[in-house]
Amino acid sequence: MLTIRLGLLVGVVALSGCTGISGPPSRVQTASPSNITILTDPALRNLGEVLQVAKAHCAQYGRKAVQLGIGKLRGGQAPVSFACR
Repeated sequence: MLTIRLGLLVGVVALSGCTGISGPPSRVQTASPSNITILTDPALRNLGEVLQVAKAHCAQYGRKAVQLGIGKLRGGQAPVSFACR
């Protein structure tokens, strides 16, 4: 049983590396001094990368990015919204 679980874990990790490369690029949908919304495919992209974009944006205004949520998936992408506080 442990061997099967270990095998599945290795398979998932191997496949996750492949999907991260083929994902569509994220792009900024809207941005202002008080917020930023980034479109991305959350299934294929590392949301940590999206957070870094939001942090850099908010830092320009001396603020910190706070994730508000992930919107509805449409056309393979979902909006990830952040407030700059």
